[in-house]
Amino acid sequence: MVDQPYYMKKYLLVLLPLVAMVILNSCQKINGTYITSPNSGVSATYQPLTAGSKWIYRVDYSATGYTLIDTDAITMGTTTLTINNKQYHTATETRSGFGIADTGYYYTSNHEYSIMQKISAGTSSYAVEMLYLKDNVPVGSTWTASLSYPVIGNVLLNGRITEKGVSKTVAGKTFSDVIHTTIQLTMSASGQAMTFTYEMYVAPNVGIIHIDLRSPGISGVVPQDLISYNIK
Repeated sequence: MVDQPYYMKKYLLVLLPLVAMVILNSCQKINGTYITSPNSGVSATYQPLTAGSKWIYRVDYSATGYTLIDTDAITMGTTTLTINNKQYHTATETRSGFGIADTGYYYTSNHEYSIMQKISAGTSSYAVEMLYLKDNVPVGSTWTASLSYPVIGNVLLNGRITEKGVSKTVAGKTFSDVIHTTIQLTMSASGQAMTFTYEMYVAPNVGIIHIDLRSPGISGVVPQDLISYNIK
């Protein structure tokens, strides 16, 4: 059987912002070049990347059977990582409920928004890139990708622009001109297939404001709400 809490913890944010979490474009050893830079004045319409910007999320895992409400803090750093000529901005991600501190990688270019996660497999590290938003395509636009992943087997991703220009109230604050994307991530390994569905809401000049995760084995959703943010 699959360890459900493991998958929840692994993919909820990485994706969100996180985490994940989504188009998977590559699976390769991490051979990028790290660069320390001011990282100032660099932003994208739906995902600010300026150093020191911070987002705090509330994640309610009650639907999984665990009475855990987690607080996740994401802070943009000053370091970038270049892989395949793409420059990802690094961020520190701290998940208090799990006692985990990770590094996230964020990329924006040509109206596309991605999150990258490094996953270890033996002595190697591999990159999984998640494209969660295209801000210049109409409602109903889709994207897809498939690959064979060394840790969890085969992966199929389907992304869709579900809504554009909508209002969304999260933690008492109303955001306008929000884009809603639906990401389905299907993993197949050892004869089992699992589909995770992410309903992601992204606000201009703020970033990801809300995610609903639907997962095998739970009847409800795992919601992630932006409860505070400070864009530099």
